[in-house]
Amino acid sequence: MWRAIGASARGTSHIVSDLPCQDAWAQRTAFVGGEFVTILAIADGAGSAKASDLGSQECVAHLVHAISTSDFRISEMDQDVASTWLESGRKHLEALAVEKELSPRDLACTALVAVLGESESIFFQVGDGAWIAEYQGHCEPITWPLSGEYANETTFLSSPNWKSQMQFRRWASSTMSIAGFTDGLQGLALHFASKAVHAPFFAPMFGALHRTDNVNTLQAPLLQFLNAPVLNERTDDDKTLVLACREKLKLRHGAD
Repeated sequence: MWRAIGASARGTSHIVSDLPCQDAWAQRTAFVGGEFVTILAIADGAGSAKASDLGSQECVAHLVHAISTSDFRISEMDQDVASTWLESGRKHLEALAVEKELSPRDLACTALVAVLGESESIFFQVGDGAWIAEYQGHCEPITWPLSGEYANETTFLSSPNWKSQMQFRRWASSTMSIAGFTDGLQGLALHFASKAVHAPFFAPMFGALHRTDNVNTLQAPLLQFLNAPVLNERTDDDKTLVLACREKLKLRHGAD
């Protein structure tokens, strides 16, 4: 089993402009395909889209529901299955746009999803942000931010070419911790020149998550971290960070 926690914080540029946080995230633990899995979803609304905060909220809620009510085993969750879920999310946003008298572009957002199981996990996304994995202090990227031709440009779920830009990865069971984040943190969490993870950024948070017996006690500190002045000095964008770790072996096997 996995324990998970996450938070979204409004960027300083949105505070100054009196705009809402356009990031969202959701999690759910469900019995899917014969095993308990933890489902995590993250979305970052397009800054130029007038209702992208609604789009990102609806996107993550729809995706975790769609996956939690499916019958697929993780071993059967391939890229085609993942793209079907994303297509379902896309159609949900299109229907919502009609209901709200908006265009699909008004709800544009990225989508990052993880389905964490006991023996293996899958990760898929459209757009920027990333998933990373940690084992015994070593971190490596699972996915990588998808950038466009110009700075701050990416692919959204509403983009015509979203399927060709989709990333999908299957990951081994040895991973002890994972993290997912939106582009507001990717400049701090990743080394773009070497395409590597900045492990010290995650180490204290992974350590706290492994040590705690109650993840709810970490909610306020995580949000405080995302709103910290030292972080806001380096990024003015909305920020979402989702962390998950395996339950301690002594809890699963009764050993010290």
